[in-house]
Amino acid sequence: MGWWADSVSDHHYVGPLVICVVGAVVLLIGQVITTRISADILEICAPASLKESAKSIWTNIGVTSALMLTLVAAMLQVDPIGAVGFTIFEEDPGLLIDIQQTYVAAVVTSFPLNLMCMLLCVINMSYVEPLTATDAIKFFFDRPDTLGDPITVLVCAALLMWIALILWVLGTYGMTLAIVSAGVGLVIWICVSMQWIVNGSFNPEALAPGGFKWTQDDPSEWPTSKAKAGTKMVFLRKSKQIQRLVKKLGKAILDEEESLIKGEPNKVW
Repeated sequence: MGWWADSVSDHHYVGPLVICVVGAVVLLIGQVITTRISADILEICAPASLKESAKSIWTNIGVTSALMLTLVAAMLQVDPIGAVGFTIFEEDPGLLIDIQQTYVAAVVTSFPLNLMCMLLCVINMSYVEPLTATDAIKFFFDRPDTLGDPITVLVCAALLMWIALILWVLGTYGMTLAIVSAGVGLVIWICVSMQWIVNGSFNPEALAPGGFKWTQDDPSEWPTSKAKAGTKMVFLRKSKQIQRLVKKLGKAILDEEESLIKGEPNKVW
């Protein structure tokens, strides 16, 4: 009896090693795209409200990572994995050790990443809070990654938590439900990634090339494509609710543009 599980499994270290490699690769990819993520956010942010917007972003990310931290801590304290309804571990007890070791490795790697994300948000807010609006702009000009880094770390932590969940289902309920869990999770990750890409590509300057005056016209005269209108709501032009919403939002945009032309104080900034 000892600290090592090699008396039961000769390759118990493989799973934890794979988890470490996966975490390192995801973090490395995150560092490659973190500046781009920050640029996507900063590009569409009004400079005068940049400080408050960044604080709000850090608060939301910090709260999310704190909630995930409690979930990961609970996952670490659950009873050891045990099969329910199948007997494969009786035939190969080393496999149970391998799954348990890999599960714990994923959880204990996700835990400090969530903690790191939360602390990054706290540190960033602590240093930005005393700055003036202009100095805050200079701060992000010098350190744009302060917005992207917590996001990439949080994504890595969530990925490892998802892997741990799949391993727990695999060891407890078998391969069928593990495949279902992996499949559902994969679909969710794809949907989230697509939404991330769509939001990152948003450019208010390029929206509705012909302007927004059409929003005040009769619905029968609205543009027929999203590319021209800037919104897919044109496909639901027969809906009274959509008509009211398009007119309301369009009028707000037109009023703001008119105030800028007249040189009046910017209502948004």
